[in-house]
Amino acid sequence: MLIGDESMRTVLITVFVVLFMGALSAQPMTPIIAFVEDGNLYLWQDGTRRILLDTGNIDRVWLKPSGTQIVFTQDDGRVQKPGYDDLDIADYQYRSTSLWVIGIDEEKPQQLVDLDDYRGDFDYGYSVFIHNLEWVPGTSLIAFNTFDQSEVASFSNTHANLYTVDTETGNRVLAHITDEYGSFVISPDGEHAAIATDTDISIIGLDGRMALPNVYRFEQSADTSHNYYYPDMRWAADSESLLAVDLTTRVGWTETDADGNTVYPEVDVVQIHMDGTTKVLASEENENFNYWTLRFVADGVQAIYSTGENEGCDFVAFTVTDEIQLAPSSQNTVICYGRDEYAFIALTPRGRVYRLEQRGGVATLSRACDDFSACDIVQKIDGQVRSLDFIDESQYIYRVVVNDNADIFSERRDLFYATLGEEAQHIGTTPRRFPDDVFSVSQN
Repeated sequence: MLIGDESMRTVLITVFVVLFMGALSAQPMTPIIAFVEDGNLYLWQDGTRRILLDTGNIDRVWLKPSGTQIVFTQDDGRVQKPGYDDLDIADYQYRSTSLWVIGIDEEKPQQLVDLDDYRGDFDYGYSVFIHNLEWVPGTSLIAFNTFDQSEVASFSNTHANLYTVDTETGNRVLAHITDEYGSFVISPDGEHAAIATDTDISIIGLDGRMALPNVYRFEQSADTSHNYYYPDMRWAADSESLLAVDLTTRVGWTETDADGNTVYPEVDVVQIHMDGTTKVLASEENENFNYWTLRFVADGVQAIYSTGENEGCDFVAFTVTDEIQLAPSSQNTVICYGRDEYAFIALTPRGRVYRLEQRGGVATLSRACDDFSACDIVQKIDGQVRSLDFIDESQYIYRVVVNDNADIFSERRDLFYATLGEEAQHIGTTPRRFPDDVFSVSQN
């Protein structure tokens, strides 16, 4: 989950949380948290923190759901174009990044991927980074795609090519190759990936075999200003179908009917079956729909979106289906930007709803009423809360931005772990050189 100014969303620090719960335990267990501070890799476990690596150049981390391994990216510095050593200009440079793995009880990491190998036909002026990375359930595999970031302009492109790497053997597989840009999500059984581009969705086998190419195509519009938007996708728990939101080219546009009346766009939630059939489960029409914020409730019954209309932040839910159980997802937040505030809805794994409102330098976390307004206050937090996720029904983790002085680049980004009804416990601080932070929650 990411909260912040759009122009700040360039380089991300990722903090992954794994909660180990005993089958008969009455009390929630303390989570294990891997995080980055000043470019070094730390582990927070049993209420204490310890350093794993002190290289000073670690960017992002992904903790395996079993809690045994950590995958991380390392910033290896800038590469200068040969023959142009005297020109410190971005046109003649790119940032070199590599992907590594380390066990939580090991001292020496192993390199998995040099991202310079994925630069393709780029010369200089573009750097390649990990866009999305997921651990494949029940395996030692990770799956990832990349994005290229211009060193001279504020834009990036996310590639739909999907790669897998075995963290134990180092074996690499190019599971899917395309000239398009896109995103992906892995099925709960670890056998397939759904890949969305700005035009369609395909389902592939992680062994590289194409299962359902172009199984669903999005309705096109003459207005292409929203190209490279990729829909929210969630697998059913049984891996037999996929739910996706079809709003790539229709949301944000209005049409006029023969009588001169404004017709607002619809948003469809579509079910895609592994036999290739598709079905529209629900449609919603709304003129103020912030399409990038739609998320499914944990049990798949409703979809929640934000409108951001008027001066405040409004949230709306509509029924999708009561016949499908969705697989767990870390994407259980809905963001809203109002005129004088920003707010977001945070869902627990079982679908309980909380609301956080940020006004000025104070954030308020409350249990949400049925209409998503704030009911009982849980905690008031000094500073700007940029992200919050529930680990289970009572534990949550959040990040606070506090200005050390008037210089925005001296912001401190403190990480906190808290239990409902108890004081938050401070864990660590992330590097000051990065503009924003994001973390996801996975649950064993």
